[in-house]
Amino acid sequence: MKTIFNLGLFFIVATLFLAFTIRQNLIQPPKVDPSHDFNTERAFERLQRILGDESPHPVDSDANDALRDRLISEIKAIGFTPIVTDRFYCNQRNWALLCARVQNVMFWIGDAGPNAIMVASHYDSVPTGPGAADDGAGVAASLEIAYNLKSRDLTRPVLVMITDGEEVGLVGAASFVEKEPFAKLITAVVSMEARGNSGPVALIETSSPNGRDLAVLKTDIQKPIASSLATDVYGAMPNSTDVTEYLKLGLDASNFALGGDAVFYHTPQDNLARLDQRSFFHMGATALRSVEALLEKPGDEPEQQWMYIDLFGFLVLKLPQFLGLPLIGFGGLLAITVFMRNGKGGVMKTLALPPLAILLGVGFAVGVTMLVGVLRQETYFAAAQPWALRGAQNAAALLGAGLAFMLLGRDVPKSRLIMTGWIWFALLGFGATLFFPGAAILFAPALGIIILAGLVFNSQNIAAYILITVAAILFTLMGITTSALGEVMLLPEYAAPFAIFIVLAFILLVPLFTPDDQVTKSSRIFAPLAGLAITAIFATSALLVTAYSPDAPRGLSVMHSQNEAGNARWSIYGSDPLPEAMSHIAKFETGTLKDYSGNRLIAQAPSFATSGLNVNVLRNEVINEDRLITLEIEAADTDVLDIGLSGDKLKVTSVGVNGVMHENHPPKRVRCTGRSCRTIVYEVNINAAAQDVSITLFSGRYGLGPESQTLLDARPDWALPQHGGDVRAINKVIEITP
Repeated sequence: MKTIFNLGLFFIVATLFLAFTIRQNLIQPPKVDPSHDFNTERAFERLQRILGDESPHPVDSDANDALRDRLISEIKAIGFTPIVTDRFYCNQRNWALLCARVQNVMFWIGDAGPNAIMVASHYDSVPTGPGAADDGAGVAASLEIAYNLKSRDLTRPVLVMITDGEEVGLVGAASFVEKEPFAKLITAVVSMEARGNSGPVALIETSSPNGRDLAVLKTDIQKPIASSLATDVYGAMPNSTDVTEYLKLGLDASNFALGGDAVFYHTPQDNLARLDQRSFFHMGATALRSVEALLEKPGDEPEQQWMYIDLFGFLVLKLPQFLGLPLIGFGGLLAITVFMRNGKGGVMKTLALPPLAILLGVGFAVGVTMLVGVLRQETYFAAAQPWALRGAQNAAALLGAGLAFMLLGRDVPKSRLIMTGWIWFALLGFGATLFFPGAAILFAPALGIIILAGLVFNSQNIAAYILITVAAILFTLMGITTSALGEVMLLPEYAAPFAIFIVLAFILLVPLFTPDDQVTKSSRIFAPLAGLAITAIFATSALLVTAYSPDAPRGLSVMHSQNEAGNARWSIYGSDPLPEAMSHIAKFETGTLKDYSGNRLIAQAPSFATSGLNVNVLRNEVINEDRLITLEIEAADTDVLDIGLSGDKLKVTSVGVNGVMHENHPPKRVRCTGRSCRTIVYEVNINAAAQDVSITLFSGRYGLGPESQTLLDARPDWALPQHGGDVRAINKVIEITP
């Protein structure tokens, strides 16, 4: 019997370790179906024509004008009449007022009218890359969806909306919601986004209640990654897309996104060559079927809130949200009842086993990650070979759980050993659901099965054990997909807390392999020893593997800044060591730059030619208890103008750019992006009692000049500019005196 237990334990540990370590391979996009209504080849060819030479095309730039012209030509070619709006607009966010001239492109499929469905994407890119996935794929998919629908008799109007200025603060979408009369006609939106250029499409956001939104999951292809927990967590994070603005209209929303290979997100490698055709097909086909599902509904039928999760794309399990806490609570009570009725003694020790396993398992996973992180010099050391760190995290988690069983699992009746896991499972589920209601889907279905098992449970009832096994396996499958999605969202270096899923699976499954009469005699040494050895192997691998490669690059943007005196510096944000070839160009040292946040690697650099920042104070006067300040700012070669206001006892009552004023809790910072920001009128009203008031101006120009070419040539192929990219920057400080 000892051998049987050891073999069973080995099987569980090995299976869990393998499944959780290869989890990313288990959630892949489907193969392209050439016969599907969404014609991937045709849509991709259209994307190629729209992107042209694949130049970056940030908002309000010459490249964006050229791309918009090509986009309009494609819209006309498939038989629609484009509508282009042109506005200078400022979107107020918590941290800044974000301004740009945006030119949204839209067209109706059929006639305009109420109760309309909107197919949404954006065509601007960041200044570093062509945006083939983010969001060229969404744009091209929108046009293919329109091509599919144009000859059909539609039950609801459909508007295709392709916004501008998403990357600089959702400016185009915000201007549409506030200023566009068509916005009042929209009652549902299907949006497409990307934070990577591969992997399966995921449903990252819905409205609430979400009943009509989830009709879109009835597709004829592989289901998108979908989890009510993920959408709840996304809603609590600072991340945002255009849908953030659209939700202000009180509409139904389904926001789909790609997230695989996030290392290429906002880099020059977000290009056509890197865009996974399977992912493109999955997104386009899913969005098409989503629109079709909405067309089958009037849009005003009653709906409720659902909790849901997909299982590897094969099916979507969903339950009404109101069942979550009752199923979890009743399941926990049944587990407690069975626990108390079966076996004697060892209550406190047995009940302490699951929390100890969680504490040790998750603690070991976090600990081994921190240890590797301390010994590695790179910030994202698992980018090129994530399997090594993932394996170390999972092995460490199983090691911790195994030690807990070795310490507290002896002399425990099997039935109590089984049920103590489900008691704590219910407690965790109850707590998680209170914070994130969608989390109930991870717990309620399995505990619903436990309710059935508890009603018929006795130590000899094989049916009860089968039900418990099914419940444990169901949760394990959901844990694999949830932890895989979590790693995509947070990256491997921050995914260690997701080890709780493999620990819970261990707690629920291992007792089922414990023979009734051999608990006191069985050895529990093998699992911890195996876990220790495997942890050491994978942790060593995580220390030795290459951190970055051309297929998993490091983000490395260079800023060439210059003050009013002409003193220039190169600086690189972050704490990663500089690539050796670049360190030979100049002497970089760790430090900070005045008026710039964060630690940087800084070196002296040659100065560069600039037209500078010219400021004309048009107004600076006190009226009653307010000081009214108006500046005319000229920055002839700027692409981004950042204005920061500071002072002692400072309170801002209103702020605006070019007459666009904001008075509702206005921020102290303004960022204006694009050619229209090269001459602006900045107005701010503050309290007259504020002291030592100053305005710091930052003028940024995309790309580096010939003065930096030697440094750029030394940047290796595994390091790419990202997000805002390389930039030349100048500063100016305006002191506001009484």
